[in-house]
Amino acid sequence: PVADVERIEAERDYVRLYWDGRTLLHRETMSHLEEKLDPNLMLRVHRSAFVNWKRLKAVRRDANGRLMAVLESGDEVPVSRARARELKERLGA
Repeated sequence: PVADVERIEAERDYVRLYWDGRTLLHRETMSHLEEKLDPNLMLRVHRSAFVNWKRLKAVRRDANGRLMAVLESGDEVPVSRARARELKERLGA
């Protein structure tokens, strides 16, 4: 189920889904996948990444000042400048 997926990252014409320490490579583009995903569950934080709202634990700046989405697993996903405003608004920050 999509709700179990922690994040989705682009890999050329494929996407890699991450959940419970496992991954799955799926042939689909990010833009096509974005049309299918519920934006209340999966948020696009970068042109190459989606994160699951329920698995998002924090947002922080790294040593270079880039905004990073911190997930339950401890993994961090970069947030693009173009997507940062939407993420902050949805977090109420």
